[in-house]
Amino acid sequence: MSRKITQNEARNWRKRALAAEQQLKDQRFSWAEEWPGGIQIGGIDLPADLFAAIRTARKLRHAVVVADVGMNTTRAAFFGLPLS
Repeated sequence: MSRKITQNEARNWRKRALAAEQQLKDQRFSWAEEWPGGIQIGGIDLPADLFAAIRTARKLRHAVVVADVGMNTTRAAFFGLPLS
C-alpha cells in the first residue's frame, strides 16, 4: 500500500512540474540557428528596417515565414505567425 502525500508535498510537486513545463516552453521558443524540425536553406542580407521588423516578431514569440509572392517575380514576402 502506498503512502498518501501531504498537501504541502502535492504543492511542491505541482510547482516543480510547472517549472519543468516552463523550462521546456522556454527551450522551444529560444533563438536557434536552425528551427526545431527544420533546417536553414539559405540566407540574405536585409535592409535594416525589415531586419528590425523580423527581430521584433521573433521577440514577440512569432514564427517568421517566407513565401514567394508570385510566379513571375523573385520577390519574397515575410509573415509573422503567433506561436501557440
